Amino acid sequence: MLEQQPSYQERRTTLVRYQIPTHLNVPDKILSAWGFGITVRQLLVLLIAWSAVANTWVRTAAVLAMLGTPGAVLHFVATAIPGFILLVVAFKQVAGRYLEVWLLVLLRYWLQPKVYLWRPVRVAAEAVPRDEEAEPLADEAWGEQDAALDLWWP
Repeated sequence: MLEQQPSYQERRTTLVRYQIPTHLNVPDKILSAWGFGITVRQLLVLLIAWSAVANTWVRTAAVLAMLGTPGAVLHFVATAIPGFILLVVAFKQVAGRYLEVWLLVLLRYWLQPKVYLWRPVRVAAEAVPRDEEAEPLADEAWGEQDAALDLWWP
């Protein structure tokens, strides 16, 4: 027997869904080799680390060279410590955030006031001394109207 072709309406309602990978939460890799990729952020932090280590190496070379072997060891340690710290900053994440983001969160926490005081607007208005001729506050005016309504209302 011949199979019946689906009608136009049936063909129109059967949609095929395709999933397109977007990788929105994955940063783009700028350099990749041997299964290891570096993002733009990591590359910039590494460049800053390299310049900090090179600057420390050059500036401490002449001074620490006069101390002999202990100076050479101190020279190496003084340049390795900032490099290691910046390597950790470049690649380490805590709770899905990089360390410089946590530093900004910590600074924001330190700069915000720890105690908030709520005062109603009325307290601030009553704190200001009033003259005898000045108009009454809005609350006093409403109180007078309420008293007039009490006399009128049965």
